[in-house]
Amino acid sequence: MASWRSIAVVAAVALGMITPGVAHAAPPVNDDFDASTAITALPFTTQVDRTEATRALDDPADCVQRPAEESVWFHHTATENGIVRVSTDGSDLDVKLSVLIGSRGDLRSVGCSSPGGPLTFRMTAGQTYHFMAADGYDGRGAVLNLSVQRMAPRGQ
Repeated sequence: MASWRSIAVVAAVALGMITPGVAHAAPPVNDDFDASTAITALPFTTQVDRTEATRALDDPADCVQRPAEESVWFHHTATENGIVRVSTDGSDLDVKLSVLIGSRGDLRSVGCSSPGGPLTFRMTAGQTYHFMAADGYDGRGAVLNLSVQRMAPRGQ
């Protein structure tokens, strides 16, 4: 009887070894503030798969003062003063978009939109701006489309 148990255990272990596990994708490369994607020139447009994005414990609260969920990060150092429009149009999810200045753990809001609307704000030359795109209200994952562009001054 013990030999049947041994055979059953060996068979169960062998079956477990050949059964495929669940594959997990890696988080986006800009999943964390310290690994944010540099926006080196405007206009800027990108698309990011946020399926495996995570939340850092020190991510700032979103526009409605809730903990941010599944965030991705970008940053841009302004080369001139001007008005900038940030949009997530065409994204497959509702996005809570925050524009922040400062350093990790000491970020201050310049503006935010929640969910999904464009955001316009005034940039100052030499200032670094951090963009946090966090999950809105429709759950994890999906594709983020981000567009950052300078607005023409009025009358032009």
